[in-house]
Amino acid sequence: MKNRNELQNYVKFLEDIIESLPVGILVLDKEGKIILTNKMQEKTSRIERNKILGEIFQEKWKGLLSRTELGDCYYNLIREGISYEYVFHDLIPQFFDVRISGIGFGTPLSSGNGFILMHHLSDKIKEDKHSLSLLATNLEKSRTLLQNLVDSSPGAIFTVALDGSIKSSNKTATRIFGYTKIDLMWSPINIVFENKIQLDMLPKENMDSGVEILCQRKNGEIFPGRVQLCNILNEESQLQERLLIITDISKEKNLEERLAISEKLAIYSELIAGIFHQINNPLVGVVNFSSLLLERMDVNDSNRGVVETIYSAAIQCQTLIASLVKGFREPQSTFSKVSLRNILYHSIDKVQELHFNSTGNIRVTKQISDDLPDVMGDFLQLDQVFQNLLDNAFQSMTGRGRLEITAKLERSSREILIQISDTGCGIPGENIAKIFTPFFTTKRNTGGGLGLSFAYQVIKGHAGRIEVQSTVNQGSVFSIFLPCSES
Repeated sequence: MKNRNELQNYVKFLEDIIESLPVGILVLDKEGKIILTNKMQEKTSRIERNKILGEIFQEKWKGLLSRTELGDCYYNLIREGISYEYVFHDLIPQFFDVRISGIGFGTPLSSGNGFILMHHLSDKIKEDKHSLSLLATNLEKSRTLLQNLVDSSPGAIFTVALDGSIKSSNKTATRIFGYTKIDLMWSPINIVFENKIQLDMLPKENMDSGVEILCQRKNGEIFPGRVQLCNILNEESQLQERLLIITDISKEKNLEERLAISEKLAIYSELIAGIFHQINNPLVGVVNFSSLLLERMDVNDSNRGVVETIYSAAIQCQTLIASLVKGFREPQSTFSKVSLRNILYHSIDKVQELHFNSTGNIRVTKQISDDLPDVMGDFLQLDQVFQNLLDNAFQSMTGRGRLEITAKLERSSREILIQISDTGCGIPGENIAKIFTPFFTTKRNTGGGLGLSFAYQVIKGHAGRIEVQSTVNQGSVFSIFLPCSES
């Protein structure tokens, strides 16, 4: 009897402990039938215990288990005996419409005859969730700001793994090199360099400030880049990965080349002006003596036509020389309103006449707008520019090909665009930057490489610009932009 009383007291003691616990408790048998609960569970569920004792838990709380992850946890416990720990935020229970936060536990009884479920409500968890949410939001804002800063960089930025593969890249990298971010991800970094050179092959000197390396776009185009390479170390000061920054310096190099050309052209202009002055002296004699001969010759003299031709040619040379010298020293001193349409047709006729015997298989097409506005310029200088460009085009095609001359008004910029396109031998890429340099030429027995430098100088003096695109064995396109007279 004593043992029975002690057992009853012990059971009552355990029930008292369960009843006093600050967590909701449900004890289930092996089928999930509720056989014991406590006050805190009544408070948590807001259901009196006499209404749930003997009920099957998964049937009583069917709605809750079907719409939350708690359902998976519960059924894994019942079927597989797998314990769970489940944290819930802003959960709406099945029987009342108030959001609750807390933590739930489920575990098999050591006897194997059932299960115990515990639920602890906690506003602290809700507060922690709010703090974590704010922290996550702030971290996301910081990450977005940092990503925007990286993407806004004028240079291509790569992080490179130790094996030389690309781990990340910014938007500028995709724009400069023509790849997508997916293309670049885990690709070898050497795809952005000419000849696929490795990072270890880059010069070690001045790498922090940048060294110039030839880079390559996806389409195969080569361009000059300034490369900076930095090591990224971990907390143990060991090399973790590398940071690579590449800046496209094509415009910078182009500007340097143009400045170099301008400096050379300034010297060239003075040199040519001096040469023209020296040529003009004997021309004066030719003009004077041919004029004197004409005065003394009979009008019916059989040689009079020859002398008249000499006189006329000498006068034309003097006029051209005077215009060119002024064009070099005072570009606008000889300007007036001139018709580009008239100049172009005159230049085409002259060059076709010059190449009459060698252009049988060259097809010449002209698309010169009828309503081209006038430009402020020098007829003789512009005529000589177009003749030089057309002559080069004819020579590059060696008697066979297609020559196109177009001229139209670019209304957005109020410029006249003249393009001379040929299907000739083209210009190698390494020579394009040099073709406007005085005395540069790849042809033998020609004028010495002054035609294009003269064209560059004249167009510059007319407040215009000249550009060239060329592909070897396919041809070249020279584009001249000139402002309208009202501009």
